[in-house]
Amino acid sequence: MWYQTCHLRDHGTQEDAYSYGVAYAESSDGLQWVKPQLGRVMLNGQDTNLAIKGWHSPGQPSVTYHPDHPNPQQRYRLFAWDDLVTPGRHTIGGMTTYVSTDGLEWKGLEWDKPAPDLEDPQPFCYLKHVGNYRYPTSIGPGECNTIIWDAAINKYVNFCRCNNGSVRCIGRMESSDGIHWTRPKIVCQPDLKDPHRFQFYSVGAMRCGSNIVL
Repeated sequence: MWYQTCHLRDHGTQEDAYSYGVAYAESSDGLQWVKPQLGRVMLNGQDTNLAIKGWHSPGQPSVTYHPDHPNPQQRYRLFAWDDLVTPGRHTIGGMTTYVSTDGLEWKGLEWDKPAPDLEDPQPFCYLKHVGNYRYPTSIGPGECNTIIWDAAINKYVNFCRCNNGSVRCIGRMESSDGIHWTRPKIVCQPDLKDPHRFQFYSVGAMRCGSNIVL
């Protein structure tokens, strides 16, 4: 399991004193979990189970696994949202993708250094350019994304948070390479039977047999 963490940093101003990261845990039965020390990220002089140390991000990670990928270094792929614009660090929000051979040693897809040395690589998906597959925040997804590999169609599928002009909804995007994405289509939104201002903020997704379960 790869999951988002929030921890205090040992530097920065009070409003800049926390950081998101991606931590790792494992289990043999899905009930009892252990958090192995990975020897990758030290906090306050102690080892941690952090696989990626972020700045204010990465947030809400999604990990896919492709055991037959022709490039072993990309068998694991981790998508995480970088939403903080920081002068001199990164200048625009968007999705960052990391790749790994074993799910523990990560590096940015478009960078050569290991992920902990990068802290926050410049994100490249969704918002960096406006074109036929990259979107401004007004119509594109935000920081809540669940990305899976759908072997039934051989594509990445992102169930993302979007907006129908009134409230938050769940959209669906597809990609063959994890970089170039279709425009989100709303697949789940409140109706008149729901309470006033009822919204879908985020969703988890997984394939189960012939169905995708949200």
